[in-house]
Amino acid sequence: MQPIRRAFTLREHQSISLGNDRLADRLHAAGQRAKRRLKENTLLERTRDGVKAAHVVGIIAVPGATLEVLPKIDDEDHAVRKALVHMLVVANNLRVADAELAGIDTQRSHLLDILIALFANRLLLAERQRTRSQTLLPLPQPA
Repeated sequence: MQPIRRAFTLREHQSISLGNDRLADRLHAAGQRAKRRLKENTLLERTRDGVKAAHVVGIIAVPGATLEVLPKIDDEDHAVRKALVHMLVVANNLRVADAELAGIDTQRSHLLDILIALFANRLLLAERQRTRSQTLLPLPQPA
């Protein structure tokens, strides 16, 4: 049985009280590692009872918890998630059809779940195409 993963969502420059110092420390440490990789000044600041997001959006995952930092756009979380995924698709020149995004429930899913679903759908499609092309090839004849 997998451990329960708590999911937290906040916006850029917003802080969140986690009520758990160990969890806040783990998220902050993961943010520090990501900061060094991304060569950013700050991703997450440690507050007295939680963490505060800086000007970077994305996901920080540690065992047992996921922190989703969304852009500071005045809209509901699910609409912001959809807009962020669309921005990532455009910025990275990914070929993702609007129908693929429409098929994912952004209202009840966090950003990490959305990205995993997009990847899994793409993987499944590639496997189906590979399998289909293999079945169309002529079978080798025994000598």
